[in-house]
Amino acid sequence: MKKSLFTVLTVAAFALATSAGSAHAQGTGHRHSPTDEQRAARKAKLEALTPAQRDAMKAQMKEYREQRKSLMEQVKAGKIDRKTADEQLKAWREAHKPSKP
Repeated sequence: MKKSLFTVLTVAAFALATSAGSAHAQGTGHRHSPTDEQRAARKAKLEALTPAQRDAMKAQMKEYREQRKSLMEQVKAGKIDRKTADEQLKAWREAHKPSKP
């Protein structure tokens, strides 16, 4: 009786551990939605910008999206791997960080 109970518990623990691990590894496919406070802060920050600052930010975001799209196409074509693309995108972000006064 003890051996069969131990076996059942072992199998159950293993099944639980592997199902939890695979669920975590698969993820949900999306990031968490921003909170209302985060949305409000982001909106306030955008509204505080001058039109020139807003235009500059839009231009930079457009350039970022184009860079990201180009890297994704290169990955799909097999010219570079994902790790290299991630590194290049990170380097682009670092190079285009706004300077702090």
